Amino acid sequence: MITYKDCPECGTRKIHESVNLCEVCETWAKAEQAIAAQDEILTRRYNEQLARAEQAEKDRLDQVKQSESLKAQLDLAHKFHDVAVAERNHARHLLGEVLAVLNGDGGHAVQELGWDAATKRGLARYHDMLARAHGCVMYPCDCTYPRDGQADPNCAACNGLGAITKKEI
Repeated sequence: MITYKDCPECGTRKIHESVNLCEVCETWAKAEQAIAAQDEILTRRYNEQLARAEQAEKDRLDQVKQSESLKAQLDLAHKFHDVAVAERNHARHLLGEVLAVLNGDGGHAVQELGWDAATKRGLARYHDMLARAHGCVMYPCDCTYPRDGQADPNCAACNGLGAITKKEI
């Protein structure tokens, strides 16, 4: 004799005693399991994509921070360069003023002769002035006569001073 029982899920259908669910409920349970498995797969994929997106955003923010840091360093380097250029120009200006005084020409020796020659000529004039200050007598140089009293800046005898110093005996 075959015995039947009610389906434990739906309770309306009669099923064989050896079967747990009716065909409709069994199909429904398999569908729910498949949906749950698919939902788990999709959730895992979503979480992986979310983690990759968060990592990408973190990497982008790190790159932005690094870019800002590099830009700040570059701005600081530009400021240091500007200060160095200003100091160099100031030093050149001061050296030009000193050479203008030593050469007695208002700075034209640097333009005409260059820095090295103007420095040598200025130091020669300085030593000549020191010699004159130690009891030497000044005599006009021959280079001043044809030039209406103006000294020749390229004169080897007076170094552009317009006078030659000699010691009085």
